[in-house]
Amino acid sequence: MIVSASQGEGQILEIEGEQWAEKDSLKVRVMDAYGDTYLIFIDPQTIYPLAERHTRPNGKTTETIFNDYRDLDGLATPFQLTVSQENNAVSKIQINSAAINPGLLSKLFGLPSVLR
Repeated sequence: MIVSASQGEGQILEIEGEQWAEKDSLKVRVMDAYGDTYLIFIDPQTIYPLAERHTRPNGKTTETIFNDYRDLDGLATPFQLTVSQENNAVSKIQINSAAINPGLLSKLFGLPSVLR
């Protein structure tokens, strides 16, 4: 969400320090391309998202908490996500294993022979 906003598909509205779950965090308020606003809490040491909170137009809040970050081909990836609505957990996702583009052949991304 932050990357999309920084690339023009929305807007970063505010960044400030704040406590989240008794941890120091950066609170980033963003607006997506549709005008919806989100609060994203970032660990200032790792720059990993800790949680994302979205308040819908009807006033109801959905929060996703990200945990168990692991290195996945150089990309820090949360292997556990918990989604709550109005402070009640509605789903928990636990990823046991993952791979990035396992079916793609690296030769598909090579330079054509005329460019070598």
